[in-house]
Amino acid sequence: MQEPLTQTILEDELQMLLKNTHGRVKVDKDCNVYFNNVLVPFSGHQSKILYLFYLLSKKGAAFHELVKHEDILKKIIQEVTKKDSYGVEEAVKPYFKKKRVHDMNSKINSALEEVIPKDYISYYRITGKKENTKRIQLLKSRIVIENDVLDKIGKIKF
Repeated sequence: MQEPLTQTILEDELQMLLKNTHGRVKVDKDCNVYFNNVLVPFSGHQSKILYLFYLLSKKGAAFHELVKHEDILKKIIQEVTKKDSYGVEEAVKPYFKKKRVHDMNSKINSALEEVIPKDYISYYRITGKKENTKRIQLLKSRIVIENDVLDKIGKIKF
């Protein structure tokens, strides 16, 4: 009987530690993502855009449902890349191909592993069961958005 109680205490301690001392994610005015003031080294814009989508999302989305969020993805792409509307139309297409999204997510995980301790990384990854809604478990109160456009997007309920 003590094992579940011990597990609960450990989980509570971990949440308290995360809430009070670890885990602040900041997105600066130039759309760079930082974990505790250390730049997350995303390899290219695609992975960063996918991570920002899930970081800003309150509900999350299954990878195969990203097409339903095309307008939001386009706004994030525009802000990160500064592409014109034609460039954004082309840049959004990979987010509707499941294999490409899985590849992007793998690159995201590699980048996060470089700056986030193993004990906490599960809170920062895009997670969810196969074919189900994916989201980032991090408390939204631990996220600071300094970019005005991304901040507005984050206030949309998606």
